[in-house]
Amino acid sequence: MEDYYTMYMGNYILSAVINVVNIVLKAIAIIFIYWIGEDTKSERTRSVMIIVFLIYWVNTAIILLLVEANTTEFETRFGWSIFGILDGAYTDFDDAWYQDVGALIVST
Repeated sequence: MEDYYTMYMGNYILSAVINVVNIVLKAIAIIFIYWIGEDTKSERTRSVMIIVFLIYWVNTAIILLLVEANTTEFETRFGWSIFGILDGAYTDFDDAWYQDVGALIVST
């Protein structure tokens, strides 16, 4: 039971860290877009919207999927696993994946 609460709190802490990083990256992106200086306000708003969406998407979804992915089953033509660093816990989407990673994505 202790492991469940530790994992549960770890997921909430990780979710909070991801949200803080998203906010910081959003502020930096907005500063850079205003520094670049688009011609009109609508172009500036469009640029902010696209960049912030991409930052949130990569930071929230893609990074979490890659960190938890276990790609040791997949080999390239050269005989080594993809990147050699993707040695997470889950090789496929199963019940445990949805409890751990899926819940973290939803809570974030």
